[in-house]
Amino acid sequence: MTMPMNLHPQYITDENGVKISVILPIEEFENIIQDDNIDKVWEDESLKRAESYRKGNLETISSDEFFSYEY
Repeated sequence: MTMPMNLHPQYITDENGVKISVILPIEEFENIIQDDNIDKVWEDESLKRAESYRKGNLETISSDEFFSYEY
């Protein structure tokens, strides 16, 4: 059984306040990259995002922004 994850991200933003990167404590990162934890992380984050949307916190970007983002 996979235990719930409690992540402590720190965000790096650009000059406009847009989140561009994330920093995690190394132990949390190493736990995430274990194959059996990746699905749980995505599930947890998806549920958090869905709940945030239900509360009216709609963070969106345009398709142009999405497709022009450089990784």
